[in-house]
Amino acid sequence: MVEHTPLTPQSGFTLIELIISITIIASISTFVVFRFGVVDSYHEEKIISKLQNLPPYLLQRSMTEGKSYGMQFDLTANNFKVGVLADFGNVNSQFSSYGGVLSQELIEFTAPIDLASGQGLIDIPDSSISELNFLPSGSRIYRITTSYGTFEDGLVPIVFSPLGGAEFTVINYQRNSGEVTLLIDPYSGVVTRYEGFEKFSWNLASN
Repeated sequence: MVEHTPLTPQSGFTLIELIISITIIASISTFVVFRFGVVDSYHEEKIISKLQNLPPYLLQRSMTEGKSYGMQFDLTANNFKVGVLADFGNVNSQFSSYGGVLSQELIEFTAPIDLASGQGLIDIPDSSISELNFLPSGSRIYRITTSYGTFEDGLVPIVFSPLGGAEFTVINYQRNSGEVTLLIDPYSGVVTRYEGFEKFSWNLASN
């Protein structure tokens, strides 16, 4: 006698189920990559906007309040902050004897300022701009050029004088989406943005 054993359905994915699963996973992956790419780009543009808006604001505030403001970049830790110079009183009294607005050249030769060697910054009271600003992951300010030279690590200060002088500064910022160069005008504090790498130098003879 021949026994008949009924066939039982085999467990596992059918071809259609497999295709649907792969499609869903691919769609989710694309969404996640796109979402994080947009978020990174947003944070990078937010940092650039801050770097463009802070210098003219700090220069104007410095001139209005008679206080010296500064920005300090930590190229090693990949962050920056702003504040009031902690020890600038003697320099201010020295400047006042000249009367009027000093040229950037005279500021540089009369009383060069170095935040990295002890003067430091004091947080601005009742202001959120004193908070430490960290650059987004994967992006960094890798090079800053001022009238003192070019720096690629450590602390780099930028000073805004109440008599109308800002530090000549070139900031090279490497983003995930490409490089940006920011140039701070030493007379107005206005920041010009350039896409890609640009190199500028402070030439006393031509200014």
